[in-house]
Amino acid sequence: NWILGMIDNQSGEIRLEIVPNNTRDAQTLLPLIQRHVMPGSTIMTDEWCAYNNLANIGYNHLTVNHTLHFVDPLTLANTQHIESTWSAMKRRLRDGGVRRQHLADYLCEFLWRREAKREGVDCFMQIVRDIAALYAV
Repeated sequence: NWILGMIDNQSGEIRLEIVPNNTRDAQTLLPLIQRHVMPGSTIMTDEWCAYNNLANIGYNHLTVNHTLHFVDPLTLANTQHIESTWSAMKRRLRDGGVRRQHLADYLCEFLWRREAKREGVDCFMQIVRDIAALYAV
């Protein structure tokens, strides 16, 4: 499955979308981006052609050509934050094995654990609190 990952470089908030039918064209990706990213925002991407019209639909679009460098020397555009997050996520999923039908659940768990770690909370106690909040006992 192909997953579109978006990360707010200021807050660290991550949004993930499992791309329908593994279609990575502009007609599929741009509406997913518009669902999660406010117009006028700066978006940094690689040079995948599906992103070419981001500037035309109201975004400040900066690109980095990964065959030349990881950070664009003129604009300082980079995708390092999302790439490092992907690396950690792929490692976790690869080590535990992934059943395709449960991919969304695995991604949610990864994001939940990441947020708990960012907040410095104990995962066990946090899951107990979250369960208690969902299911009144």
